[in-house]
Amino acid sequence: MERTKIPAPTLLYHIQNPFARIPQLPIENQFDFGSGATGAMTYELGVRPIIPFDLTDEYALVTRTTFRLHYEQAMQPGGPEYTGLGDIDQEFYLTTDHALDGKWIFGAGPVVRWPTATHTNFGGQLWGMGPAAGVIFQPAGVEASSGWTFMLLSHHLFDIAGRSDQGSLSFTYLMPELSYTTEGGTNLYLDTEPVYDWIRDKWVIPINFSLSQLMRPGGQPLVLTLGGQYFAYRATDGPEWGGQISVDFLFPE
Repeated sequence: MERTKIPAPTLLYHIQNPFARIPQLPIENQFDFGSGATGAMTYELGVRPIIPFDLTDEYALVTRTTFRLHYEQAMQPGGPEYTGLGDIDQEFYLTTDHALDGKWIFGAGPVVRWPTATHTNFGGQLWGMGPAAGVIFQPAGVEASSGWTFMLLSHHLFDIAGRSDQGSLSFTYLMPELSYTTEGGTNLYLDTEPVYDWIRDKWVIPINFSLSQLMRPGGQPLVLTLGGQYFAYRATDGPEWGGQISVDFLFPE
């Protein structure tokens, strides 16, 4: 299907829909502070290519693959520091061009975890799989150029293979998000990313605030995001607060 070229001023609003047929390359730098007895800093570099594939004139498959590189300061006095790769997560969403009432968008599919972590601090060395789904509501309409976006993404991962000495894997991830996009290409976000560990019966609940701006240096559209994070409920020895700097390269037709 030949897609309509999206005008530059509306790009930021359109990509608030995670199932938009716009190839993207987000590069995220996450810094967290206050971990362990030493108040250690942890850093994660996340690269998440988002690639849509047209299946028919109506349906598309949108893939979201997350690669991670970690650095962790010593959590205890005199303890070791760690650097290494994390697990790779791949989400596959089947979605349609037709929005319900012109305002609601849906997507669903599987999520897969590849055990690529180089240290147990960064992954459980277990293959994972589970269901994923999302719903997006844009009151101004999906074809608008600005306005509110309400979103909920969710997936559940459970282990399907791997080292038995690493235990089991059963996590539920939720991502409710509220954002507002202005006509000038600025976006304000408020979201949270609760994670529930069914094996250990524990929650981790960060609350995120961020500001994004659409830019076109050299004609290349990209989105620069600055954000802060507070952990309302954290894991044992987990961080208390953090911040993020990210750049999302957009490749509209």
